[in-house]
Amino acid sequence: MIKMCEFRTKRASLRNTDHF
Repeated sequence: MIKMCEFRTKRASLRNTDHF
């Protein structure tokens, strides 16, 4: 689950979204 969290966080950071 940590890998998925990091993947979502990286994508959210790139799109500047608040989706964890």
